[in-house]
Amino acid sequence: MAVLNPAVDASFKPLFDALPLLEAHWRETTALAYWSALDSPGDQLVSNIKDWLAPYIFFERIDFEGWMRFWLLEVDGAALPRVRVEGLTAYFQVKVESGNAGDVEHSGYAVGRDWVFTADREFHRILTLVKQEVGSGMAQPVLVERTSANIVGGITSAMGWN
Repeated sequence: MAVLNPAVDASFKPLFDALPLLEAHWRETTALAYWSALDSPGDQLVSNIKDWLAPYIFFERIDFEGWMRFWLLEVDGAALPRVRVEGLTAYFQVKVESGNAGDVEHSGYAVGRDWVFTADREFHRILTLVKQEVGSGMAQPVLVERTSANIVGGITSAMGWN
């Protein structure tokens, strides 16, 4: 759990500990990211999140404790499948690389699809782990050989359609 204020964090610990680790991770990181976006005037890195959320939330009426309780107790992960998949993707990324943020964003597109194709072995590994956690509603990751001279042939081979 992120340490913002030890006294506040202590009040959330029982709520956080009551959740399975992966569930707690995506809920906490999403809650903190969205709170940061709403609470950071003029921060260009998170302005798109603020622009998206601000019309729907009376931010001045919400305190941090209420916000965190909402995310840890009340949010239904099934109602936010893309957010959940993105949070789980971030959890399973073990190497910090420049492409991580893109991988997290791209993973959300696997929601509501049958297959997602990638030539990135690490991203495929991560998507497979997320799929095992999420189950239905997320695409089956398919690894396409990067060395394939013909992308259609590579996909056909990966799908076993030859």
